Amino acid sequence: MSIVKIGDIVQDMGDGEVGLVVAHALEWKELPGHPPPAGVLVKWPSIKEPMELDTAAIAAGYVIIISEA
Repeated sequence: MSIVKIGDIVQDMGDGEVGLVVAHALEWKELPGHPPPAGVLVKWPSIKEPMELDTAAIAAGYVIIISEA
């Protein structure tokens, strides 16, 4: 189960950019001996297309949820 939902607003703590979670990412490559990563697609203003974001970045505090859907 993902810790972030479609419609959540997230902020990158590195550059301060704010993005919108638009979809759950599909087709993540699994590493042997590790659980499959969970991800979402985020639309960042500085990038033309939505970008994959591994929710591990949120769990680690590199990206924070600033508004929940």
